Amino acid sequence: MLKIRRFKLSDLEKIIEIEKNSFPQPWSKAYFKKIYKEHPNDFMVAELSGKVAGYILGYVKPNRSGSIGTLAVTRRYRRQGIGKQLVNLIMQRMKQKDIKEISLHTRKKNRIANSFHKKVGFRTIEIIKKYYPNNEDAYLMRRGL
Repeated sequence: MLKIRRFKLSDLEKIIEIEKNSFPQPWSKAYFKKIYKEHPNDFMVAELSGKVAGYILGYVKPNRSGSIGTLAVTRRYRRQGIGKQLVNLIMQRMKQKDIKEISLHTRKKNRIANSFHKKVGFRTIEIIKKYYPNNEDAYLMRRGL
């Protein structure tokens, strides 16, 4: 059974493993510690049979819009609805905070992620040139809540 709960520092090693297997330029341990410190209530973990299966960070920006900072599901558990449940939880939490829209960035080349985000209601707003450290372009995607 899937359980979604707040991130704990004891989850960090598994999160780093998922991150490294999901992205060409994974975030560092220091980054995850920083976002946990800045957004302790907004960093969520999906747990399946006692194992970390995925995670999401969704927070409110100073301009009162929502943002998904990162989202990943371990390869073994992809295409089982875990990512969708994580996104739905964040959107529900944003609605409770009276947030009207949520956005995210994704690599332009990441067809799987782009397709997933479209399926959960996001649409591409613009292409941001050289957004990522390797000068790769990003899509800025957004959806209303």
